[in-house]
Amino acid sequence: MSRKLHILFLPHWYPSRVHRTNGNFIQRHAEVVAMQHRVSVLYVVADPLLRTKYETEYAVQNNVATYIVYFKASSNTFVRIVHKIMAYKTGLKRIEKFDLIHLNVIHYYGLIALYYKIIKGIPYVITEHWTRWNESTIAGRELLIYRLIAAKASYLLPVCTKLGENMRRKGLKTCQVTIPNSVDGSIFFNKARSHSQLILLHISTLNDKQKNISGILQVIKRIALTGKYDFELHIGGDGDLTPIHKFRDKNKLQAFIQTFGELSPEGVAAKMRESSIFVMFSIQENQPCVINEAFACGLPVIATDVGGISEFFPDNFGILVQRGDEDGLYRAITACLEGLTFASPENISAYAFATFEKAVIASKFHDVYTKTLYD
Repeated sequence: MSRKLHILFLPHWYPSRVHRTNGNFIQRHAEVVAMQHRVSVLYVVADPLLRTKYETEYAVQNNVATYIVYFKASSNTFVRIVHKIMAYKTGLKRIEKFDLIHLNVIHYYGLIALYYKIIKGIPYVITEHWTRWNESTIAGRELLIYRLIAAKASYLLPVCTKLGENMRRKGLKTCQVTIPNSVDGSIFFNKARSHSQLILLHISTLNDKQKNISGILQVIKRIALTGKYDFELHIGGDGDLTPIHKFRDKNKLQAFIQTFGELSPEGVAAKMRESSIFVMFSIQENQPCVINEAFACGLPVIATDVGGISEFFPDNFGILVQRGDEDGLYRAITACLEGLTFASPENISAYAFATFEKAVIASKFHDVYTKTLYD
């Protein structure tokens, strides 16, 4: 197939002025697809500061035409639903004819894709990222609607195989192809490190409920109190640093814990190239972009064995510990402090480029689109 397609992305999350980084992994997938096809993104989001009913923001970034329709927030469920429907109608009127819809995350708005499939014969595929499928909180009418949306999709594209298996267990039988999150190899790449001190790195939204920041801090405190090791934890991201600062100051850990705020992708990559090991102690994940990026920078990883992390975690690329196991995290970090070595940064980076680099992921999406439209 040589014809450039027009793909409409309909995401459940996407970066906007309401939240600058929410759904940035979907944005990266859109940019990957735009390497070979024309891509339009339509995202609808409530803006608590909006004074009018609707406002449309249009921009083209990295060849992706993005339409964000903001609607006025309301505490009334019926009013909020009506506003959201009208916001989608407003956005769809501005988008030229498209060949295929790429739904990102199954939710009620997926009924739009279902409508276009049934009424206008436009097919759709679904990329799924949501950790909620790994739990038992989807049931009843909600699950029935999600099954209906998935049933009419040409392909279901979970970012890891385990996520797809959990969706099958909930009755979603659509043909699946696993396509992981992507990495921009022009930003995330290996570079020789010159530091001698072991530097642990954590970057995330700093949501303690999911990322278990408090667990990381407790382990760092335990290691620091031994007085045996020279190391630092560098921790930050686009979340609230206040609890970290309070913990650090209360426990007099200023020499061991350094913080930073939200970083650009280039800033994240620079941090990774300055570090020794990436640490992720999450309660739940599927296929975290940040591990892909760490590997691309040649950085070994200590992470919890949750979601699909182990699927893209070759032997000797780091250490996997059990969810919530602070003793296990303590042992993993101290083993590194005592000289445990991993695969070379060059080998770690080469794996990431072969598995997650943009051109690799673009080819996988292209194959799915071709099968959907022409097989």
